[in-house]
Parts: sequence; C-alpha cells; structure tokens
Amino acid sequence: MIAFLARRLIGAVLVLIAVSFITYLIFIKIPGGDPAQRIAGRTATDANIADIRAKLHLNDPFYVQYWGMMQSLFNGSLKSYASQLNVVSEIKKGIPATLSLCVGAGIIWLFFGILVGVISAVTAGRW
Repeated sequence: MIAFLARRLIGAVLVLIAVSFITYLIFIKIPGGDPAQRIAGRTATDANIADIRAKLHLNDPFYVQYWGMMQSLFNGSLKSYASQLNVVSEIKKGIPATLSLCVGAGIIWLFFGILVGVISAVTAGRW
C-alpha cells in the first residue's frame, strides 16, 4: 500500500512539473510576440522593451527563466509579469469567492445526486 501511494505521489509531482513547464513554455513562446512587448504595450519604444526584458530576465535562456520562476514560486516571491503584484497574495484574495462557488456547487450536486438516486431506486427495473 505504501509503495502504491509513493508511486502515485511521485506521479502527481511529475505531472505538476510537466504542466507548469508546458504552461510556462506556452506563455513565453506563444505567437504574438515576447512578454516584454505585451507588457510594454503598442506604443513602447525599443529602449522600454529592452528595460523590461532585462528587469524580468527575459534575455536569459529558457531553462534559466523556468528555474528562476520555480524558485520564486517556492520562495513565495513569485510576481505577476503584468502587474508586478505577488501571486500568492492575489490567490489568497480569490479564496473566499472560490470556496463559495465550491460550496454552492456541492450543494447543487448533492441535491441532484440524491434526487436522481431516489428516482432510480423507485423506478428500478424499468426503462
């Protein structure tokens, strides 16, 4: 049982790493330009874009950028590219709304689950 749980836990960690890597790759390499250009806006000069690229370390190789992002994620100092706000604090702000949606969905799910279960039990053996 412990071996099974260990394999599942290792698999879950590998999936999370793969998803974060692919998401970061998509964000950096999407067609439509580099993130510095998107952050700077349409009227930005080349000097502004170069400053943003240097500030956000976008001139580094991809694997260095990804490693830096993962380090800041685990340090709790990950910042949004666009707003420069701490991501953890922004997630904490959204927790009450997320929990209220989860509770509401759970209540609806429970109601309809019991309703369908009762109807299925009452009409057992029929189409």
